Amino acid sequence: MKIDDRLRKEILAHASECKPHECCGFVVSSHIDGQVFYLPCENIADDTINYFEIDPDDFVKAELMGEIVALVHSHPDSVMEKGLPYLSTADRECQIRTQLDFWLVVDNEIKQFRNIAPLIGRQFENNKQDCRNIILDC
Repeated sequence: MKIDDRLRKEILAHASECKPHECCGFVVSSHIDGQVFYLPCENIADDTINYFEIDPDDFVKAELMGEIVALVHSHPDSVMEKGLPYLSTADRECQIRTQLDFWLVVDNEIKQFRNIAPLIGRQFENNKQDCRNIILDC
């Protein structure tokens, strides 16, 4: 998905405000007019520097406002190490459970990771979940 300037600025501003903690939120497409907007959420994880957790009430709020397009969070740099430029194992497990695209803020950039079904155990579906698409998803 192409991220417009307004949306990009809102997401990056939220990530900057939350540093050194991980930010989190949703990109939502409004039920009313189809406009895409960013809904920042509070990170309620016990260790907000290394993890994110979104309050279930925020999930409900986002779903009531529209279709959730993506879950956004950040991997900010810490004193000890640089933020991971890819999804962690915990992020990937969360992505599989939520079946949402993840947008990751790292180094003032937004990287998009589309939701990909696990490679093992897929049902064959021609031109959707077939051998060619398994290779493309790797």
